[in-house]
Amino acid sequence: YEISLGLVGSEMCIRDSDYYFRWQKGDLLSVFTRDDSHRKYQTLSGDVIRTVIEYVSTTSESGNAIDAHYAIFPYAENNALAGGMLHGVIPSAQEYTADKVNLNAAVMVAKIPADEKEFSFKNSCALLKFNITKTDAFLAKLKSITVTSKSHKLAGPVTVDIDNDEFTAVIEANAAGTSNTVTLTGCEEAGILSGKPLTFFIAIPAGTYEA
Repeated sequence: YEISLGLVGSEMCIRDSDYYFRWQKGDLLSVFTRDDSHRKYQTLSGDVIRTVIEYVSTTSESGNAIDAHYAIFPYAENNALAGGMLHGVIPSAQEYTADKVNLNAAVMVAKIPADEKEFSFKNSCALLKFNITKTDAFLAKLKSITVTSKSHKLAGPVTVDIDNDEFTAVIEANAAGTSNTVTLTGCEEAGILSGKPLTFFIAIPAGTYEA
């Protein structure tokens, strides 16, 4: 399979900024070609918006072939496809990675006819953007950022109704592992705080939040 990203042409742009998602070599994703298993694939190229992927392993060789192929990024062992609904996860513990502008937790999905070979991914969640500068003479590096909502789930298992062209990831309300808090760790990898902002992103479900 050859993968491309899609929202604008072959790229997924973060609105009102100059950032683009770029695959890194070894990125993992789930591909569904049968109705009860998903295959793990990894990317072969880095710092690109289009890359070839190769098969790594599968959860099962059983199941019936389906008339479309589905994919979800990032890979998670519990990713699933059922009744046209993709099941993935927005993790409550997210890690900053400089080479991805820490978009590695942002859920993306794709669907193609079974006879095609190229996926075009669509973003399924929101990204909180933080521009942080140094305000304390003794603060050199930022270790982590934590976001909490009093009344909304921010992380946990999600569903995407991709068969009905609903690409928004929705938290599974009664599922185990949901959380009102998301923490981004490894922020010190962004460098030393100064008068120039350091930028961080946290993936959460799209929506309107109060409090």
